[in-house]
Amino acid sequence: NRPSEDILLLMISHFNVKEDEAVRLWELAEFDKTELPTKDEGTNSEKHAKGTALVAPDELKVSYTDMVHVSVNNYGVIMNFMQGSGADGQPMIVSRVGMSKEHAKSVIEVLKQTMELNDQKQLPAPEQKQDKQQ
Repeated sequence: NRPSEDILLLMISHFNVKEDEAVRLWELAEFDKTELPTKDEGTNSEKHAKGTALVAPDELKVSYTDMVHVSVNNYGVIMNFMQGSGADGQPMIVSRVGMSKEHAKSVIEVLKQTMELNDQKQLPAPEQKQDKQQ
């Protein structure tokens, strides 16, 4: 199956494919050559995204995080979720997620709507009974 343009761009970025090889991949996928961004457009934040891991759904675990680093370039968005208590006092990456800019915008909307809905559903804290001493 042929990947979408966004997925192919993320893969080209992630694997740091040379420009001539990227053009060849783009042509093999039969996408319009004029839509392929050049490597010198945007930032080099894709260098921060080394290594990819695919995990089976039954092996997914929840990782708690207290920090996030987000990189955006012409190819998409990469989010590094981190814990601040890594070795040597350095933050430790616990999860890394990459996606297209369009998908990132939809994630922001879903997160915003879900949090607003949750805030509306919260019940007020129960009133504390005070001891009557007279």
